[in-house]
Amino acid sequence: MTLRQGVGRLRATKDAVQVFVWTLAVVGVVHWLFGGFDRAIGWPIADYLAFLTVPLVWVNWTDGKFAVYGLRWTGIREQLEATLRCALPFSAFALLSFVSWGRLFVFVPMAAGIATLFLFGHTLRKRPLRDMIVASCMLLAFSIHGLSAAAVGVAFYLLLLGPAEEILFRGVIQSRLNLGFGRPFVFFGARWGWGAIIASLLFGLMHVLNLPALFEGHWLPNWWAGPQTFCLALPFAYLRERTDGVIAPALLHAYPQAIVFAIRTMARP
Repeated sequence: MTLRQGVGRLRATKDAVQVFVWTLAVVGVVHWLFGGFDRAIGWPIADYLAFLTVPLVWVNWTDGKFAVYGLRWTGIREQLEATLRCALPFSAFALLSFVSWGRLFVFVPMAAGIATLFLFGHTLRKRPLRDMIVASCMLLAFSIHGLSAAAVGVAFYLLLLGPAEEILFRGVIQSRLNLGFGRPFVFFGARWGWGAIIASLLFGLMHVLNLPALFEGHWLPNWWAGPQTFCLALPFAYLRERTDGVIAPALLHAYPQAIVFAIRTMARP
């Protein structure tokens, strides 16, 4: 590694950590100011609006090249196609994370995340029309059914939570690290590198910090969430590289949570 490469990696790491810390800090301030509003409506809308805004402001303030960070409209057809093709198999694995597994509660989500990574790679190698049609029907069925019963919750997951977290981690952080570390590896047709690993580690760290409790003044780290969310983040990191955008990972990130919320809401008496 040359001196220039080392400096580039240090700068990329500094920028990634900087936008990570700044985002959490601003979200904490917003929670302190508007936490009462969020609690009144039952959803952390203000928190996630801040979560969504800070990375976008950071990109605009640094170089303004949004397309470099996967924030682009070109190729949207391919990104949506990848979403539809991965929706059905992803749901099967992701929903395992919401089931109680007793002593295996840590390892099942980890295994599901790794399995999903390889499943995405295999699914996107081919373009079977039948699978796309089935996935499209499943996605629309869950979305329409959920929206009819719990429109606010489903919209929150699909339009705010998923995009906010994916823009920060897979969009800004992973892309910035890619510029410094490069993408020397190839996995199922996608080039990726340490940026995907480090971004996934930071994603896991955020869940270890247990932000809702932390913002309320309680230090209650959720250590088991670290390895779980790291493994579950890897498929999103792969999709970011495979589709060259954040639309597919943003939608799929929120999809299982929206489904579970819709099912639980409709199951209530």
